[in-house]
Amino acid sequence: MDLDVGQIIFLLANKEAKVYPALVSEQINKKTLSGTEISYVIMLPDNEATCVELSKIDAEVFKSIEDARSEMVERATRQINKILEHAQSISDRFKDHIQNDDEDLSFDEDENIAGENSENKNIVKVNLGDGVVGNLDVNSIPV
Repeated sequence: MDLDVGQIIFLLANKEAKVYPALVSEQINKKTLSGTEISYVIMLPDNEATCVELSKIDAEVFKSIEDARSEMVERATRQINKILEHAQSISDRFKDHIQNDDEDLSFDEDENIAGENSENKNIVKVNLGDGVVGNLDVNSIPV
């Protein structure tokens, strides 16, 4: 990553969900037989203005707060997706208890058609499956 001395960078901590600003205070160019190495020293926003090598910080470096925000949203989205996928896989344990769509809330025409046999003509019987029959007031259904 190419940084400039005097540039403000944003450090997204790897161990906690925090972002810290830092100031690039030094650029160190080290030339050896094996090549050139560039490292940076940053100033932290504490009361002592502590300076530390950027490579020793356990954080991801961003040049803008918007880039840090995007990474945080992406991380949160990945975590939410993992949680939901886990919940979905656990929900498979209930498949033996789920009724088929054909059995769900079907109207039992044989027992009561438009409330002919009941005192209140607005009550119908509904087969809820597994031998359970419920009474439904058709006036309570929003139209």
